[in-house]
Amino acid sequence: MAKVASKKKHIPINISLFEEPGSPCMAKPLDVWRDALAAVDVAESRVVDHPDLQLFRGYAFPPPRLFCTPNDEYSLEMMLGWLVVRTSWMQTICQGRDTPLPNPHQWRNFLRDVARGLELIRPDTRKRAPSAAMTSQASPSTSRPLGRGAKSKEAAKDIFTIHVPSRRALQRIIWHDRTVWQRDSLDFPPLNRRLLVWDVQEHNFRLEFLTLDRCVLPDVWKSPVGAAIRHQKLDAMWPNNFILMDELPTDPSGLTAKDWKDRYRFIEAFRLIIMDWPGQIPEELSRFTCHQKVNGATAWDVSTLERIERLASKHYCQTFFDYFCRAPSVPHVLPTM
Repeated sequence: MAKVASKKKHIPINISLFEEPGSPCMAKPLDVWRDALAAVDVAESRVVDHPDLQLFRGYAFPPPRLFCTPNDEYSLEMMLGWLVVRTSWMQTICQGRDTPLPNPHQWRNFLRDVARGLELIRPDTRKRAPSAAMTSQASPSTSRPLGRGAKSKEAAKDIFTIHVPSRRALQRIIWHDRTVWQRDSLDFPPLNRRLLVWDVQEHNFRLEFLTLDRCVLPDVWKSPVGAAIRHQKLDAMWPNNFILMDELPTDPSGLTAKDWKDRYRFIEAFRLIIMDWPGQIPEELSRFTCHQKVNGATAWDVSTLERIERLASKHYCQTFFDYFCRAPSVPHVLPTM
């Protein structure tokens, strides 16, 4: 894994995250967003010093790469473990969180423990930890300092406080109106797996977008009126008018809709958000007129929309890196086959 050390901010930059992993489970990224990711300048001198710089060392939803490994059994464990806790986790997101976002290592350990504890794919053959009484008797009077891995594991206990059902209580796992798992059977076809990966990609993009907007315009968000306006603008980006999705759409929509007639209002919503940010590109975006009245109807200029999309996506990806020293999650096309 190629990394560049960011000495100024003491944050490692994972260059590999700026490229799509070659996996059949991954949804297809939009070309314009793939190009925007590739164009990001990862110079450490660009990184903005702000209170939430360390925020996106983790992910609000599991990083998609956890589900796209060459080991099919391992990937299935991760996927099924996630589906067990998905609804509960989304509830904690809705309620607001004051704990750090779990990093990829913490996500991997948590989902693996869920899957193995429930024996979703294979029997749990792990050795059980000794009881607290045995541990206290065997431990020396002086405690050793925790290593980095142990500290991460301890921190995860405060992050993952959601309810996990017992092995006896879990009868089936349903995903996208399909029973993909029962105790004696597994029916998890490739399309449903790709939809799962798309779901975490999309949610990470949406939640990162919201957080980045808060960081770029902190004074606006401090005002109740300003926060309400920003929420309204951001909600216009999503086809369901809300940042989280309980159920998946049936067709590509929003920024990834196939037809420009279905995409234009979301591109315009994207422009209206980015043009409020500081910088030359937002200023340029504010001068665009991408529609006009023709015979009483609104006509959209596709070439202008394409230019807006290129400029705004490129500025978004660069700004995300500048604020969080990491590759952003970006929109992908909803898998349909």
